[in-house]
Amino acid sequence: MFRSTFLGLSRAIAQPATPLTVRAAFQSRFYSAAAAASQPTTTATTTTPLQQQQQPTTQPTTPIQTQTGAAPTESTKPVAKPYLVGRAWTQRLPVYHLAKRGGNKKLTQIKKVQGDGQALRRDLAQFLGLEVKEVRVKVPTGHLEVDGHRREEIVKFLDGLGF
Repeated sequence: MFRSTFLGLSRAIAQPATPLTVRAAFQSRFYSAAAAASQPTTTATTTTPLQQQQQPTTQPTTPIQTQTGAAPTESTKPVAKPYLVGRAWTQRLPVYHLAKRGGNKKLTQIKKVQGDGQALRRDLAQFLGLEVKEVRVKVPTGHLEVDGHRREEIVKFLDGLGF
């Protein structure tokens, strides 16, 4: 007991506790009262047959309408592609400008490409109106390099695909 008071711990925390009291101590220390109230508790609830009858019934959901007022169709959904471009930890697309050879060679690099990089290369070259040889796949890293600074166009292309 001397050791726990020496370390500055209170008796409530120093004594063996159940998981519920540890959780409550943690919530009271690190969460505000509103956040602690929103955390799930482990209390059991029972409902009577009368309460079950009085609960409102949920209506079947209808398809969400788009801005034009029409329900979404299969053609408006993104088409599955054999490749995927992940997002950075900032939730932005990993498309970057590079300058090599003293700033004379301008490149745009796409990182976090998964799947078929060659298919992405062909689709991107077609969208940008470039020859396929102007878009390169770096095999060891899985990055794509495009000649020129074209970040805005590439981000527009990837956003259109739903990445």
